[in-house]
Amino acid sequence: MSTLDELRIRNVDTNVVLKLTSMAKQRGMSRSEYVKGILSNHVYSLKVKEVDAKYQELTKLVIDALEGNALLLGEILDAVRKEKG
Repeated sequence: MSTLDELRIRNVDTNVVLKLTSMAKQRGMSRSEYVKGILSNHVYSLKVKEVDAKYQELTKLVIDALEGNALLLGEILDAVRKEKG
């Protein structure tokens, strides 16, 4: 279920408002649409960073496990070769 709420920001520097208006106009958007996009991107980028940090942690765990397994397999292979040889 999606609910749209209104957000008002007071006391924004005039130069910031003018720049936002200009940037929105360059993209063929209203200032409101442009600022909504900025806010959405910010919120979602934070979530992406959280997911990325978890992914990096998981990747490190997997690599550590693979390296440990490779060492163990190497030791097993050496032991098998000694038995044969």
